[in-house]
Amino acid sequence: MKKYFKLIFIIMYIICGCTNSKISEINYTKFNNLITEKESFILYVGSDTCINCMEFKPKFEKIIKENNINNSYYIDLDKMNKDEKKSLTSIIDITGTPTVVFITNGEETSTFNRINGDVSKEKIITRLKANNYIK
Repeated sequence: MKKYFKLIFIIMYIICGCTNSKISEINYTKFNNLITEKESFILYVGSDTCINCMEFKPKFEKIIKENNINNSYYIDLDKMNKDEKKSLTSIIDITGTPTVVFITNGEETSTFNRINGDVSKEKIITRLKANNYIK
């Protein structure tokens, strides 16, 4: 019986450990607080109903985990109301999803550093290196 419980515990530990993402989902209020507090972070803007996001998200999460990047966040446009979306796009111009924006001291320094669309693993790594998240 003890072996049975140990086996269940090990299986649960493995399952929970595998789903632990270093990308934290946030809402607009948390995003606005990060901007106001002049934090530096990665913001992945997407949607759970976006086909390209469904392809991109696992690749991005894997790279974030493999490189131990902790200050990365995900915001789901589908979970935001009209006013929140308007406020978000007044701070960072979003033309489509998925989009990854690099915020430094509460501001996006350049739109050229972004990741736009479902890009390759290599391009994600290149952008993370260019923004000093990967050495």
